[in-house]
Amino acid sequence: MEELRKEPVTAGLILLNILVFLIVEFTGSSQNTMHMLDCGAAFTPMIIQGGEYYRLFTCMFLHFGIYHLANNMAVLLFMGDMVENAV
Repeated sequence: MEELRKEPVTAGLILLNILVFLIVEFTGSSQNTMHMLDCGAAFTPMIIQGGEYYRLFTCMFLHFGIYHLANNMAVLLFMGDMVENAV
């Protein structure tokens, strides 16, 4: 609980990423490329030719599998801790 008070932005981003991952898993699979594209994954032709610039933002919260999520959240936890303490 102390970590939530010390690094609220980092904790919020981790919780948001986990929530998005669970939604993706319950509506399909994070291992299914087409489902991930439907959820907003980055794909250059869709961004540039299709004008779907929102994908530049939504892709930050999508992870292909539990190991991808766990690795990114571990890095976010340690790097976010350093950034929030430096500000």
